[in-house]
Amino acid sequence: MKKIGLALSGGGIRAYAHLGFLSNLEWAKIPVSLISGSSVGAVIGAYYSAGLNLDILKNRLKEIGFLNIFSFILPFYGLSSFKKVANLFSKLGIPESFEELKIPLIVSATDLKKRAPVYFNSGSLWSALFASMALPGVFSPIKMGEMYLVDGGISVNLPVSVLKENGADFVVAVDVNSSSRKFPVITNIYQVVYESVTLMVQRTTEQERASADFLIDIDLEGIGFLDFKKREEVINYSYKNSYQKVLELKKNLEEKGYVQSGGMGSLFVSSLP
Repeated sequence: MKKIGLALSGGGIRAYAHLGFLSNLEWAKIPVSLISGSSVGAVIGAYYSAGLNLDILKNRLKEIGFLNIFSFILPFYGLSSFKKVANLFSKLGIPESFEELKIPLIVSATDLKKRAPVYFNSGSLWSALFASMALPGVFSPIKMGEMYLVDGGISVNLPVSVLKENGADFVVAVDVNSSSRKFPVITNIYQVVYESVTLMVQRTTEQERASADFLIDIDLEGIGFLDFKKREEVINYSYKNSYQKVLELKKNLEEKGYVQSGGMGSLFVSSLP
């Protein structure tokens, strides 16, 4: 049986857009055999891989603000630990280990010492997600053995190639960073971090985008990766923005014999406000 792989990019609040896409994917009855993700894309991928309800996650994420995630610490390696993130994972029902997932998941992180990507698909899921989310200067790195792990987006923000290396025959890649917010004048540390991360992500993503069999860009121009006030806007917009693209994907997969032609699910996304 042919395997369909799904790569979900990181992007902070922008990655909340994966929720709309995944809801449309379910509606179109497109099966996924393997998922990869970076940073917040990995978190949403883990939730989906666990078979949990997307509507519940959507409503929970709309309620989560800056102070629900960041646990401020004395600056040493970063400004925040993952204490509150762990509590959030527990409340959302995200399993603690990869082995509890219903769909295999690959999480990308970056090893600072080797300056190279690292991939996780077994053992502690939460630790892998913490590492994948550890934006330098914001979260403290995660130490595993001799590795100091930080945000996966620094090395591979859209992990496509690793899916093919692990048996995916057709890879769908969802990138939420094809357009980005730009500041005409840089006046504070947030803008410095934002512009730096955006530059790194763009450079690491080009080759992975080219490797995808079907690429979906969700245009979120004007929204930054820490724009918590726009989280609901991102989620709602992504339903509409990805709807037609999922229909095109469905047709493409039917023509290639990856999925059977037939009716859609019960949710008609294009009718959403």
